[in-house]
Amino acid sequence: MKLRQTFSGMSNASAAVVLDEHHFLLFDDEKRNLHVYRTAGSGASVGGNGPVAEIKVNARLQNASRAEFDFEGAARVGEAIVGITSHAQQKSDDGSYAPAPHRRRLFALTVERHDGAYRRRKFLGYRHDLIEAFTAEFGCKPYDLEEAASHPPETDKGLNIEGMAAWAENGVIIGFRGPLFDTRALLVPLLNPLPYLGGEAARFAPPVTLDLDGHGIRDIARIDGRYLIIGGPVGSGGDFALYEWDGATKDPVARRIATLEAEGAHPEVVLSMDGGKTISVLSDDSDFIEDRRKARGKGKKKIPQQFRMFDIELD
Repeated sequence: MKLRQTFSGMSNASAAVVLDEHHFLLFDDEKRNLHVYRTAGSGASVGGNGPVAEIKVNARLQNASRAEFDFEGAARVGEAIVGITSHAQQKSDDGSYAPAPHRRRLFALTVERHDGAYRRRKFLGYRHDLIEAFTAEFGCKPYDLEEAASHPPETDKGLNIEGMAAWAENGVIIGFRGPLFDTRALLVPLLNPLPYLGGEAARFAPPVTLDLDGHGIRDIARIDGRYLIIGGPVGSGGDFALYEWDGATKDPVARRIATLEAEGAHPEVVLSMDGGKTISVLSDDSDFIEDRRKARGKGKKKIPQQFRMFDIELD
């Protein structure tokens, strides 16, 4: 991977939607609102630029606990931006895990550009019963997501959503980091996200599983007519790779097209700022920053938050 730009102000990049050739909307899994970033070549400086706008959603998502939502996936559906949280249990200070209702959110909004700056135009609503709706349609076999929700995330059995992409006409497809099923990664197409957010019953297409070499899905995006998927470890440690899938649901096959390696990088977002000519990933640099902090030792100057964008050389 070739470093393209380092951004400042946040480190837990977990999802993004491209707004135009120079701007993207960032979802950080430890924040309660969304933020617009600008890439170099548009007045930004290479080596560290912060967010240029904040898109507030916290109050609309009714987070009484004020804990982070664990934003993990995003996709465009027409003019709307649909976002999703991990739906996973939350780790307490003592290391134990417990259900986290505020982490069960599917939501949508629109944004607009006014006087050169992006702002929220309209919040389109949220739902918290996606897993229950899936279970009502498909039951508990072979994909028992209610059972998975009772296990800690980052385990082979634990529920953990980490990706979402546009699907078919006005639908989305949701990618799971876990659980794995016979070592295959799970994808669930939701056919009517916007009507569902408006109060209708959810409509799903049959789930799909992909062989990603034992990886879970860390992100998925539809770029230039194909799906690009970041595969990574279900837990901590392990390698990351980029896969290509044509979207076929009968005997689906994902092809590994790149190994994603760079110092301290944890690729969590795949995107293209130029319509598919250049494929880029965003790295969650929180562990990278922590490792650098420990190496410096106590009493040293604090290392500022950052995340990095890398361009990918395909195999």
